[in-house]
Amino acid sequence: MTHMKDQKVSGGLRWVTLALGAVVFLALCGGVSFYLYQFYTQYQPTVSSVPGNADINSLPLAVKADPQWQTYANAETVRDLISAHGYWWLATDGGLVVIDPQNETQVHLTVDHGLPGNRLTTIAADLQGNIWIGTENRGIVRYNGRRWKTFTMADGLPGLSVSRLVVDREGVVWSVVSNRLIRFDGQVWRTVRFNLLNVVPPRVNDVASGLSGLWVGSEEGVWRYNGSDWENYSLNDGLINDQVSQIRVGGDGTVWAVTPAGIGRFTAGRWDRITVKDGLYEAKISDLFPRSNGTAWIGYEDSSVSEIAFFDGAITHQSLPRSSVQMLKQIGDQLFVGTATGLWRSDSTGRDWAAITLPSDVPQGITDWAENETGVWLTSDRGTYLYENGGWGIISDFPAAAIAINGSQVVVAGEFPDAGLSLYDGTSWSRQGCDTAGPNTNTISSGALAPNGWVWFASDWGAMGFDGARWHSFSAGWPAESVARSIVVDEDNQVWVGLEEGLFRLDPGQGRWELIIPENVFRLTVDPAGLVWFVSNNGIAHLVDDRPAFIPFPPVESPTYGFVSNENGLWLSSKKGVVHFSEGQWERYDLSDGLASEEVTTLAIDQEGDVYAGYANSRLGFSVFENGRWSTIHNIIDPQAENGGHGPSFGPRRDEVMTMGVTAGQRVWFGTYFGEVGSVAPDQLLYQPDDFRLVWSSARSIVVDQEGSVWIADREARLARYWPEQDQWVRYESDLSRAAVSDVIATSSGVWLGTELGIVALNDQRCSFVEHREELQVVSGILEETNNRIWWATANNGAIALDLESGELDWPILGLRGRTFIDFATDQQDRLWFLTSDQLFQLVNERVVTIDLDERLIENQPHALALTSSGQPWVGSEEGIYLLGRSDWEKLDFDRKLADQNIFRIEMATTGDIWFMTAGGVSVYSP
Repeated sequence: MTHMKDQKVSGGLRWVTLALGAVVFLALCGGVSFYLYQFYTQYQPTVSSVPGNADINSLPLAVKADPQWQTYANAETVRDLISAHGYWWLATDGGLVVIDPQNETQVHLTVDHGLPGNRLTTIAADLQGNIWIGTENRGIVRYNGRRWKTFTMADGLPGLSVSRLVVDREGVVWSVVSNRLIRFDGQVWRTVRFNLLNVVPPRVNDVASGLSGLWVGSEEGVWRYNGSDWENYSLNDGLINDQVSQIRVGGDGTVWAVTPAGIGRFTAGRWDRITVKDGLYEAKISDLFPRSNGTAWIGYEDSSVSEIAFFDGAITHQSLPRSSVQMLKQIGDQLFVGTATGLWRSDSTGRDWAAITLPSDVPQGITDWAENETGVWLTSDRGTYLYENGGWGIISDFPAAAIAINGSQVVVAGEFPDAGLSLYDGTSWSRQGCDTAGPNTNTISSGALAPNGWVWFASDWGAMGFDGARWHSFSAGWPAESVARSIVVDEDNQVWVGLEEGLFRLDPGQGRWELIIPENVFRLTVDPAGLVWFVSNNGIAHLVDDRPAFIPFPPVESPTYGFVSNENGLWLSSKKGVVHFSEGQWERYDLSDGLASEEVTTLAIDQEGDVYAGYANSRLGFSVFENGRWSTIHNIIDPQAENGGHGPSFGPRRDEVMTMGVTAGQRVWFGTYFGEVGSVAPDQLLYQPDDFRLVWSSARSIVVDQEGSVWIADREARLARYWPEQDQWVRYESDLSRAAVSDVIATSSGVWLGTELGIVALNDQRCSFVEHREELQVVSGILEETNNRIWWATANNGAIALDLESGELDWPILGLRGRTFIDFATDQQDRLWFLTSDQLFQLVNERVVTIDLDERLIENQPHALALTSSGQPWVGSEEGIYLLGRSDWEKLDFDRKLADQNIFRIEMATTGDIWFMTAGGVSVYSP
């Protein structure tokens, strides 16, 4: 049999003009007629073109779009990709994207254009030119160039969740649906029963076709179908593990089986094993693409791993621009990697990457919705977006969990515990602290002492200063998601911070950060003359009238964290000792000059100007430069030292000194990579308070203030202060940072936040907790205001109300204690509605009216509650929307209009539009 391969359109195009503005063209693909056509509506996709032929407006629409509906989707998460008919076809979480590879123009097709859902999982092309698409819980779609055809359970599917589509060498279409293997017979789908005992193997996960037949990955090993018989390979046959999540077949016939224990490779009649011991970063494989020569590309599930693996007998890794691999595919000599945040392309070496920008109307991971006269606002794990004047724009790119609008001010609560609260005034962002007793964040990176006695700390959102009594926060003008590398304070008490975006300066009196030098700045120091020095990608310089004056780069490679200055000049630590700059010349000190090691990690200056050096091996002690020479204090960490031989480095471990600070009397405080903190003085080699044997992740910064107290911040950003004379410790932690914010509302009484620790009130730019009681903790992440009360849901105490006039807490619905609340809503009469997993409650004059949910709705897991202008409740579930009529629940016929049936939020806009937030995007209905 002759098999059709992917070809570009040949035979030319014939254009036919129809009534109603329709355009049809005929493409001859290997003798098979393939029709593409477009109805012009207000939803026209991006203009595309066919190489060497007349322009076309798009790939076809199967149905005319409904003007009452508009879908916004994000197609950046790529699940699968094929090359067919001269195009790249991408199955994404936000619909189908078709790319012309010659000029990379795109067409984005969603439910507005005939798809049954936007969340696509797999895609294949058969020998007749049909495109087959698998969806997330919406069945299988076939596109024949003229129309979409959706196959559901009525057509023989065992379910609607499609994980794989494949066309074998004979042109038969196979699929894995709801963990069953099915086969298309030309009319309907039939579940495959294996000849062995005529049973279906439990939980089929994947299917692939190759030279040696059809291969199936299941929870009971690998199965092979040779055209007439099935045979099984299991652990007893050499397979690495019986739970096979993916099966792939290379062009040379090599079979690859992905399992939780690693990869099984079948060639020459035997299974080989590829595991972590062979060089895999980890055994959690997200995708594998086999090449035709027995090699393969391997992608990882772990979102923290920004690389892919290449196997050619050995394993090598290539760095990726983005992590969390969803798909690997090689087309010709191009390698494609689909991630959770976009599509990347490289040559077959996987080294030089280029991004392919995909349609992204709305952010992924939507968390909240708000509206004001400007437009509609959405928060997500990708940032905050605004819809105005018919289009979307990004306002910030830091993760956000909730949003509320208070007049002209937009309040955004961070998604993560360290993200906190941000305020947007229409132009810029500022960070709001929510802890009167401590810092307003737990993301501290470095600290510095100011001449006026203030202690300053930088974080990922700005800086805060402690004046001895209270904290002052400064974030205006700070670039979003920027982490400070170093902070210093000059003789005028101006604060300087080095960031990847540049060198920034803050005058506390003005309260706003100013960009001075747009360079990647690593380290900062202020010399005795008041000059600010910095280390950047371009070298070392000091500022003269806010302009850099560079000096020659030091004669060493890999300068490390130490960069200090005294009356004798600049001092810089490195892996080749300490270098000193004075009178225009660099001088290097090494072992021959008295250093204990050449690998110096950090430096510090005491009040007399003496220089201290710390080492990568903390057992070597510290060295001090005084009177023109280096001397070393040894045995700082000694297995035979006090405390039973357990010093700050957990016994014999080689521990790296990360930071140092020096008090009066030459006491050196040090923090190590593994989180231990101690101090050294000439009369006492090892010092460590009994109640402060830190087991923190890493000591980032140590600052000794004018009182002689010691401030210590670790890599997890916990902050502590110690007074040696009193042997007293105080820990500073932001309560709000420790309690992840789940919801926020803005009312006439102020801004209210729901956190894991309870309700927080923001008034007059200060935050305070209502009460710290376990039974008041917010778990559902829902707040509501009605009748001068703030409502929230708790873990097991039902719904609680805070009376804003009396300040008292109330449990008005005592019968609902122990219930788990899913959502609140308020109707136009200020009556409050409560949604649980099986019932709907209405609070009328302190009396509870109970409404049972439909059994179908309970089974489909309700997620969202909204009320129409007439007071009718709508409930969104994982399988569509239900409306409570006069006597019963009714499922609304929105199946083909919504971006996805999994609905987690419904909002009624003041314009009358209804917004549906789903797993596949946002759908807007305009009645």
